[in-house]
Amino acid sequence: MNSPRSPRRLVALLAATTLAIGGVAVSVSTLADHSREGTYADVSDVWAQCDEVIVPAEPGAPQGCAHADEPPMGVDLDKYVPTSVLEEREGGAAAAVAAAEDEGIPVPAEVAAVSDEVECDGDGTSGFRTQAIYMVTADKPNRYADLADDIQQWAAGVDTVFNLSAAKTGGVRNVRYVTEDNGDGTCSAKVLNVTVPAGSFASFNSSIAALQNLGYNNPNRKYLMWVDGSGFGICGIAVTYPYSTPADQSNPNNGLYPQYARTDAPCWGQGGTATSHSVEAHELAHTMGSVFSDAPHGTNAGHCYDESDTMCYADGGGKAMQQICATDQEHLLDCNDDDYFSTFPTGGSYLDTHWNAADSRFLIGGGDGSGGGSSGVPTKLGGSMTVNNPAVAGLPTQVALSLEVPAGRTTTIAWTSKRRDCVFADRTAVQTTVTCDAKNLSASTVTATVTDSAGETIVRTIPITFSLTPRTVAPTFKIDGSDAAAYVTCVGGKGVLSAKVVDQSTGVGVKGIGVTFRKLTATALKPASAGTATTDVNGVATSKPVSMVAAKYSVATTLTKAIPSVASSEIVVTIPSGDCATAVTAEVDDDTTNAGDPVTVTGTLSRTPTGADEAPAAGEKVTFWYQYPGSTKWTTAGSATTLGDGTYSAVIKPLGTATLQARYAGKVSKTGIVVASTSDDISLTVTPRATELTSALSASTVTAGTAVIVTGKLTQASGSDMIPFKSSRITVTYPLVGGKTGTLNVTTNTTGDYKATIKPTASGTITIKYVPKLGWAEASGTQAVTIS
Repeated sequence: MNSPRSPRRLVALLAATTLAIGGVAVSVSTLADHSREGTYADVSDVWAQCDEVIVPAEPGAPQGCAHADEPPMGVDLDKYVPTSVLEEREGGAAAAVAAAEDEGIPVPAEVAAVSDEVECDGDGTSGFRTQAIYMVTADKPNRYADLADDIQQWAAGVDTVFNLSAAKTGGVRNVRYVTEDNGDGTCSAKVLNVTVPAGSFASFNSSIAALQNLGYNNPNRKYLMWVDGSGFGICGIAVTYPYSTPADQSNPNNGLYPQYARTDAPCWGQGGTATSHSVEAHELAHTMGSVFSDAPHGTNAGHCYDESDTMCYADGGGKAMQQICATDQEHLLDCNDDDYFSTFPTGGSYLDTHWNAADSRFLIGGGDGSGGGSSGVPTKLGGSMTVNNPAVAGLPTQVALSLEVPAGRTTTIAWTSKRRDCVFADRTAVQTTVTCDAKNLSASTVTATVTDSAGETIVRTIPITFSLTPRTVAPTFKIDGSDAAAYVTCVGGKGVLSAKVVDQSTGVGVKGIGVTFRKLTATALKPASAGTATTDVNGVATSKPVSMVAAKYSVATTLTKAIPSVASSEIVVTIPSGDCATAVTAEVDDDTTNAGDPVTVTGTLSRTPTGADEAPAAGEKVTFWYQYPGSTKWTTAGSATTLGDGTYSAVIKPLGTATLQARYAGKVSKTGIVVASTSDDISLTVTPRATELTSALSASTVTAGTAVIVTGKLTQASGSDMIPFKSSRITVTYPLVGGKTGTLNVTTNTTGDYKATIKPTASGTITIKYVPKLGWAEASGTQAVTIS
C-alpha cells in the first residue's frame, strides 16, 4: 500500500474548493504536505496526520481530518472495473475468518459463512448507524441493480472484520448499519441508490458536497460510500477528528458531526489476498477515530507502524514499519490491541485513558449512547493501583491492585516503596496496607510488580502523600512487660523497658516515632535518659536490657511535625538490700537424638528479691553444660540471654549421650548477693553417626619383611547417604614373629581414602580400625596375611 500517488490524484486534490459540510467548512491542501502553512502541522503534532484539514464554520466546533489512503498492490485507480469483475470479489470476510482462526479465536459457523447478512438491531433505522450508499454520477450507467447485493456482502465483510477484531479481546462488536429486514429474521445493510451530478467525484470534497445537497448530513450517521467511478486518484478516503480524548462518549468521532468515508470502484471488495485488507473496513475505522498520532504505534499521517494490521502501512508519517504481529493479521484491527481498538484495554494503558474505537456507539455492543462499550476479557496482563491519599504517617494505609489477568494464568505480586521505612502487611497480596514512619512526612511512591505464569510483567507506581493535620498519641510504659506502678528488682538486676504509642483517634499503634526512656533518681533535679528506641509497625518500642537503679522511670515521645511530645505515667523502681534468690528451669524438645542434630533448649530465669514476689529476670546469661557417662567433668555447651519475660531459647548439638544442666552464675555486690542457681538434670540419649571402613592388601602372601600396602576408604552417615570422612585417624595392627604385633597410624585424605605401608614378619591377621571421636561409631575390618 505504499505505491506512488498518481499525478491525476494530486491534480484532483489540488483543484478542490472550500465546501460547507454539515456546519463545517472543508478546505483541502496539497496531499501529504503536512508542513505547509494552513495544514496546522506547524501548530500541533496532532494535525500532522491530516491530508485535508476540516475547519469548522461554527464557533466551538472541532476541526477534523480527511484521510486519503493508498490502493492495495496491483490496483490501478485509473482503470474501469467491469461489473463481472466486481461480482467476483468476496470482500474481507473470508480472510478475517482465517486470520482469527490462525490466532486461535473461535469463529461461529454463522460468522465464518460469507454472506450479506449483518446483525439486526432495533428498528434498523433509529440511533447511531452506518449508512451504506451506492453513488454514481448522472452521466454514467447506474449499476445499482447488478451490484447492490455485492455491496451488501462487502458491508457484511466489514462487520466481520470488526466482530472478529473484538473477539481477540473476548468482546463482541458489530457495525450498526441502517438495515432492511430479509423476511426470515435476518437483516442486510440497506444500500441507498444515490445519483449525483456529473463531476461530483472529482474530489472527496465534491462527493461530500453532492451528498450534503441531497440532505445526507445527519450527525447520527456515518456515510460509507461506494463510489462507482475510477480515474480520480482515490482508493479510499475518510474524515476523522484527530482528538484522542476524551475517553468517554463525547469524543467528536462518536456522532457529534456527520462523517464520510469514500471507496472508489477499483478498491471495492478487496481483502481476499495476503497483502490486501478490506478498504471499506479501513475507511470506516478512520471515521470511528483511528489511528491517532499519539497512540503507542501511531504515525503522523493517521495510521500505525506495527504490522500486520488493517490500519498499518508505510504512509510517509515519519515512522519506520515494524513487523510485530503475524502477517495474516493484516485482515483484523489493531495488532496487539493497544492503539485504537480493544474491548478490554489493560488498566492504565493508552486505550484505557484515550478514545477507544471499540467504545463507539456506532457499534452494537459499543457505547449505545451511555457509557463505554461492553467489556470483553483480558488477553494481556494489566491492572491499576489505588492508594488512600493522603495517608497518616505512622498508621497503616490501604493500597490495592485491580488486576486484569488472562484466563488460566496465575500471578505473583511484590510491593515496594521508594522509602525504605515503609513496610507492607503482606508484600504479596492484591490488597494490603503500607505503614511509613511517623517522623517522616516526605512524599514517596508505592510500586507493585506483578508477574503472571506466562512470564508477562507489569509495574504500577503511584505517589503516596502524608497529612499534616496534627495527631494526638498516648504512650503506655512497661518494665519487663508490666505496667504496674511499682517494680522491685535485685542488686545489679536488669530490666527491659518498652512503650506502646497509640494514635488516640484510631486506637492503632504508631510506627516510626522515637521515644526516650527516662529515669529520675532521688538526688537528681531532672530525668536522665535510660535509652532511646523507635516504635515498630505495631507501635511498640523496646530497649535492650538496662541495668536498673532505684528511680522513677517513664517514657516520652519525640516531637514530630504532626505529633507533639507526650510523657507516660511513672513506674517506681526499688532495690531492697540483702540476698536475691534465683531459679532457672530447662527442658529440651527432644531428649533422644542423633549425634550433631540440633536440640532446642528452653527455660526461664526468675528472681525473688528480699521481701518481694518472684519476677522474671531479664537480660541475664544462662549457660549450658554436658557431663558424659563415666566422667566427673562438666563441658560447656553454649549460652543464651533471657528476654524481658525471663525466658530463653538456644540450640545445642550434642555429640554423645550426656547429662545436661542450665546454670545461672549469680552476682556478688557490696549490698547483696544474687544467688546462683542450677536447673534439674536432663538426660540426653544420643546415637553416634554410623561409619563404614573398607580395606584391601596389595598382596596377601609375601616373604617375611616384604612391604604390604593397605588401602581403603572411611565414610560417615549424612542423612540417608554415606559421604567421605576426611582427616580421621586409622590404626593398622599387623603380626610380627614371636607373637608380637606392630601398629601404624595414618589419616584419611579429603576423599576419605587412606594408605598404610606395613612389613609383617609372621602369618596372621591384620586389623584395620577407625577409633572414633565423640559422636561417631567405631568401624573396623581384618585382612589375612601369609608369610611364605
